[in-house]
Amino acid sequence: MTCTTRQRGLYLLKKSGKNISIINKDCHMEGIFDVKGHLIVAGTLTGRLNAETVITEAGSVIRADITATFMTIAGEFHGEITTRETLTLLKTSDVRACIRCGKLVIQEGCTINGKICPLPPRLQSDHDHQTGLLPNVPEQEQPDESTDSVSPS
Repeated sequence: MTCTTRQRGLYLLKKSGKNISIINKDCHMEGIFDVKGHLIVAGTLTGRLNAETVITEAGSVIRADITATFMTIAGEFHGEITTRETLTLLKTSDVRACIRCGKLVIQEGCTINGKICPLPPRLQSDHDHQTGLLPNVPEQEQPDESTDSVSPS
């Protein structure tokens, strides 16, 4: 018996003991979301999102500003991403974003168009534990509005 990537991911997330929320392929959601635990997105999400772990599937479309501890993107993403720990861009991802992250993992074949800035080490651990939101980043550390194209080789 062969497991799909989604089944393996669900198994690993369930082992963590945290809540798992799923936006299925035919779902289109818009708004401000504060997800306790993990979120898997296979459909379309528009708005603002705060979650511990976000995993997007190939074929998903997100147009949002996201704050998370961990995030893995396999689909299309437009907006801003702030990850306190690791952002992983899979080979099927198409990302157009302003990215702030602690650690960035890029698979060969993904598309990135935007600005990438490392989070200062103090921000990777110094966040509001009640809401999970990052504190304001000082003006000099804010990314500018221009975008740069980055393409892995």
